[in-house]
Formats: sequence, C-alpha cells, structure tokens
Amino acid sequence: RQRQMCIRDRVRTALLQALDQLNETERQIVLLYAAAGMKHREIAQVLNMPQATELSKYSRSVKKLQKMLYAS
Repeated sequence: RQRQMCIRDRVRTALLQALDQLNETERQIVLLYAAAGMKHREIAQVLNMPQATELSKYSRSVKKLQKMLYAS
C-alpha cells in the first residue's frame, strides 16, 4: 500500500511538471479534454478557435507530454 502511494505521488509529480512545460493554451486544451471531459468542439468554442486548430494543438500537446514523461 505504501509503495503504491509512493509510485502514485511520483507519477503525479512527473505529470504536473510536464504540464507546467506546456504553454498556457496547450495546457488548457489538455486539461479541458482530459480532466473536465469536454469535447473538442466545445473546447474550440470556449477558446475561440477553429476545431481543426484545437485538434492539432491537442495532438501536438499530447505528443510533447508523452516525450517528457517517457524521457523521465
């Protein structure tokens, strides 16, 4: 149980550090989708951008996060 908590804390810390390295728009898009459960079209409306732009930014942001997390 203690080990699980330690691993969970390390994962949480790594994720927060990776999110901090994204720019504000990238972070908003990822969090609105992953944490708030919004759909891409809703995020595009909220951030006042075309849906294609939002999808592109989301995709690039996820790839950045994956690179950062797998590198650590």
